[in-house]
Amino acid sequence: MRKKKMLNPKQKELHNKMMKSKQKQLHKEQLEVGKIGEIREPRRERDVIHRHCERRMRKKMLKLL
Repeated sequence: MRKKKMLNPKQKELHNKMMKSKQKQLHKEQLEVGKIGEIREPRRERDVIHRHCERRMRKKMLKLL
């Protein structure tokens, strides 16, 4: 393995800033394209009832009867 060249603190900070802005830009672009939005949508639509919730619901329903 090659030894990684250490950046001095100031360079490191600059590098991190650059990477962050790059990440933000990418995210914005993907939102515009609609990739990220599309991934999040189906989860809300899917009616997922977890086991422990299901039991609680059954109890409530029985009480209502």
